[in-house]
Amino acid sequence: MIRIIYLALVLLLSQQIWCQDLTQEKSSAEIEKGIHTPTKSNSLEKLNAIVNLNKAKKNNNTLNILEAYKNLAELSYPTQLCVQYADSILYVSGKKINKYVVIAHIKKGAVFYEQGNYPKALDEYLIALKYANKINVTDKTQVLKFNIALLKNDMGERKEAQAIFKKYLNHIKNNYTTGNDNDDNDDNYNKGLYGLADSYLYDNKLDSAEIILKEGLSFSLSKNDSAYYSFFILNSGINNYFKKDYQLAIDNLKTAKEILRKDKHESTRVALCNYYIGKSLVNLNANDESLSYFLSVDSILNINKDVSSELLDSYKYLIADSKQKGDLKGQIKYINTLIKYDSILDTNYKYLKNTINKEYDTPELILEKEILISKLEKENYFSGIKVFVLGIFLVLLSLVLVLIIRRSTLNKKRFNEIIKELQENKEKPKTINIKKVTTAASTGTGLSETIVEQILKSLEKFETSEKFTKKNYTLTSLAKLLNTNSAYLSKVINATKQTNFSHYLNNIRIEYAIKKLTTDKRFRLFTIKAIAEGSGFNTAQSFSVAFKNKTGIYPSYFIKKLSNEDL
Repeated sequence: MIRIIYLALVLLLSQQIWCQDLTQEKSSAEIEKGIHTPTKSNSLEKLNAIVNLNKAKKNNNTLNILEAYKNLAELSYPTQLCVQYADSILYVSGKKINKYVVIAHIKKGAVFYEQGNYPKALDEYLIALKYANKINVTDKTQVLKFNIALLKNDMGERKEAQAIFKKYLNHIKNNYTTGNDNDDNDDNYNKGLYGLADSYLYDNKLDSAEIILKEGLSFSLSKNDSAYYSFFILNSGINNYFKKDYQLAIDNLKTAKEILRKDKHESTRVALCNYYIGKSLVNLNANDESLSYFLSVDSILNINKDVSSELLDSYKYLIADSKQKGDLKGQIKYINTLIKYDSILDTNYKYLKNTINKEYDTPELILEKEILISKLEKENYFSGIKVFVLGIFLVLLSLVLVLIIRRSTLNKKRFNEIIKELQENKEKPKTINIKKVTTAASTGTGLSETIVEQILKSLEKFETSEKFTKKNYTLTSLAKLLNTNSAYLSKVINATKQTNFSHYLNNIRIEYAIKKLTTDKRFRLFTIKAIAEGSGFNTAQSFSVAFKNKTGIYPSYFIKKLSNEDL
């Protein structure tokens, strides 16, 4: 009863002070619109924080205002309300850089990360890291490096991520006492264990992952931390799946799912549970039962748009099922959804790759280089063979830079030549003297001119019909399609195209891809794998090799240049 009366008094007091505050600070009210209303969860703590905020405002105590906003942001994580409180910290701080500004950007980045908006998360982390280094906030620097390592892990850069996770755990062990009554330290320790286990898991270091997962389960149980316990159970289930213990995987994943479903912010991890349960059932030959789990993945993705390569794999099974049932509309629906999400994933990946390299990895390397140089100067290492080694390193570094610049120049030159050739062919289409070519080929192959001419016309028709985009053509199958035999076809191709059948097929497919990329902007948005398959290649690797052999540059560079030139 006393508790209820206290809550009512606090709510009444906070509302009265807030109303007075609104009339005094209209400019700040626009930024803070709607963020003072307490929610049902953590209601007492939030109401206390609101009271502290309003008292601080009344006393014009900036430090206490910032502290109150920080507490409200933490209590509102991971909702959009947390972002609004963080923005209020930035508004109050103005141009002054302090630890609260660093915390605000960290909180915003963490919310965006949970929402699957990795580009925005990375931008916030990089801003926070810059400010943390500027005011020398070491503990926040470690947190930020950990958060960037999570993004690196999502990009597939497992070894780099593992190195950061290990440093993070060592930092916690060396600077804090884990296992006592400090909730923040315990949470950070759990976070480090989870990051390292997750990275080991997807790097196929399953035994190492299992060791860390067991430690995480034991620690989270001792702290009664149900959130991290569910994360460790989830990854234990995935580890079981990779070890082909499918029934144990299903049991662990269902356990994790039941806990995660209680938190509406954990829908992506619920989808991950569904995906690996579905995959496990497929491996247990329970295909019909697995479909409901893949459909659940689709439902969650349609709501939260938090795309990952794992979850997109669900559409392979949904498309196959629709095809088997003759459900054409279902096939089209799932194919279109897959293409849409794959494009989002590819865009996010490119942004993360470029930005982390430019804004994080390079500055980190420069910082490490400066630290090394400083050590060398302090300890007088510049003597004898060490100077010689350093000189060799600098020479090698210079050579690498020269090679990079030279390759960039050559790539740009080849790109311009390709574009110029396309424009010239468009303005003045190539004309071929069929009779002259036929006569020359007949002489070179020993075949009659009639046969050569018939094959050449069939090849011309084959090239213009774009049938070459179909996969798995062989010399025999093409000869059958053109109503000739493989020996004749091989001789004519060798004599008229100055190459063998395999290279001839690759060349016309690459020419098709180049033309399609330069004329259709939507085609550029596809992944390299999708472009390769659309041009008739079986794999992205074979397409990239063929593209490089014909043009001198890789397709990724060509697409990037096209986008930059807006052609």
